[in-house]
Amino acid sequence: MFKLIKRSVMSIYTYVRLKVINFSKINLSLINSIQGKLFVEVKKGGHLSIGNFLMTRGPMYIHCSENAELKIGSHCFFNHNCSLTCMDSVSIGDNCIFANNFVLVDHDHKIGKRGVEEGFECAPVHIGNNVWFGANVTVKKGVTIGDGVVIAAGAVVTKDIPSFEVWGGYQLIV
Repeated sequence: MFKLIKRSVMSIYTYVRLKVINFSKINLSLINSIQGKLFVEVKKGGHLSIGNFLMTRGPMYIHCSENAELKIGSHCFFNHNCSLTCMDSVSIGDNCIFANNFVLVDHDHKIGKRGVEEGFECAPVHIGNNVWFGANVTVKKGVTIGDGVVIAAGAVVTKDIPSFEVWGGYQLIV
């Protein structure tokens, strides 16, 4: 019972802290299950929207750059050490599960003839409903992942994945 009360108090504290710091840049419901640390940074013109009942084990890192939009659906679970970095647009559907060490970025550094150049290349990321990501998965810019997808541990997702498929590495697992 004490753990439930402690979790509730921490969730309400996190809600108040995020609303005070970010005011209109963040939409978040009051009832969540936030364990561990949740680091949120929303820059000027950026917007973060989180659906009902976000569950985190923490630490979790969310960064939304200037004029970027990041949307997390309802009833999503993020395990330990997850990171979402948005410079353009990221949308995550409802009922998604993210195992530990998940990384999502909607941008890359620009690469030219002489290596890394100043600036970024951005492309939106869209994740459907009921998607499960195994441990140590990275999702890169410009990817659309359909509903009901399972992505195996250690995968680096660089291309679109159709709905209701199971992927590991760069291949469909049958």
